[in-house]
Amino acid sequence: MIIKAEAIIASSKDYLKYDQNDIEMLKLCGKGIAVANAVSEALEAADEVTLSNDEDGVVRWLAEHWQMEMDMNRGEGLTYGDRVSTER
Repeated sequence: MIIKAEAIIASSKDYLKYDQNDIEMLKLCGKGIAVANAVSEALEAADEVTLSNDEDGVVRWLAEHWQMEMDMNRGEGLTYGDRVSTER
């Protein structure tokens, strides 16, 4: 199975210190999410900023967007279409 970069959602693992790997991951994935209290480099690299880690920002972002996807698919579950390929 091949998963395209635009189908990947990533968030930084550490909001207290700079981590170059996290910054690159946020830039390369399809949707980079930073918590509100992340280091400035992560905030700049992210596509979206959610609530702080103390407010469960990433979990809340995922729950909100999962529900939006479910609603768009009329409750039939997530469909990734051209974002996921089973080619080898």
